[in-house]
Order: sequence, then C-alpha cells, then structure tokens
Amino acid sequence: MSDNRVAYHGTMKDTTVINLPDEWTSKVDLETISVTLTPIGMYQELYVETIKWGKQVIVKSQSGGRISCYYTVNATLLESWVNIMPKIIPVRMKMMNI
Repeated sequence: MSDNRVAYHGTMKDTTVINLPDEWTSKVDLETISVTLTPIGMYQELYVETIKWGKQVIVKSQSGGRISCYYTVNATLLESWVNIMPKIIPVRMKMMNI
C-alpha cells in the first residue's frame, strides 16, 4: 500500500451495508474507493451494488441469501491529508484527533 492509501476492514454478517468512517469524509478521493469481499463459511456470489456518497458501501449477494464476509475498503487520501491521517482505521475504533 502506498503512502497515500488508507484501509478500513471488518466483518459483515446479515447486513448489506458497510458504513465508512466519518473521518473519510472530504479526506479521501471518492473515485479511488475499492472494496474486497471474502465470503465466510461457504461460497457466496457477493458484489458491490453501489458506493453512496463515500459514506456507505452497499453489498449484495447474487443468490439473495444472507451475507457473511470479511471486507477491506481501500482509498487514496487527498493530497492535503497524506501526512496527517493514520494508514489504517481499526474497526470499532474512532480515529485520533486530526
């Protein structure tokens, strides 16, 4: 991961929404958001339906079944934040003061 990338990761279970950190608002380039989904327990045809305003990722299962997966969301920081933001934002933990 290059110096200007940030990542957010966690687990989805019985939900279709990944809520991105509030700290990302106006600090990441929305065009660079990418999502990796890894099914847990069994094969699932998972895909990203949409990314809403850089705040939420909507995930769907082709079969319509329940979703259980690990996720990693990557994005590129806007130039003005490269030296300020931490590189990884842990799940269930707010970022330090910026």
